[in-house]
Amino acid sequence: MTEAVILRNKGRKTFSDKWDGKTYTIPPGKMKAVPVAAAKHWLGDWDLKGPDLAADKRRALGRNGELPNLEIVSDEGESSEDKDETKGQE
Repeated sequence: MTEAVILRNKGRKTFSDKWDGKTYTIPPGKMKAVPVAAAKHWLGDWDLKGPDLAADKRRALGRNGELPNLEIVSDEGESSEDKDETKGQE
């Protein structure tokens, strides 16, 4: 089972949100490996289907009024520190 996914910030604003007591920050155009559970919390659980997926996307949308402009680049992340283009920039 994959522990992390690599997300890319496609937006023009820096993405910053918390998961499990840690703040994750991804500047525009950069990528970062984050826990799968965090990504699903922010974007909605892509493993759900039909009405369950729609309901979870509404939940994620309701957190901040919009879904973050993040895309999943890879689901092969090892941990939240690996393949981190933002390391040393925070």
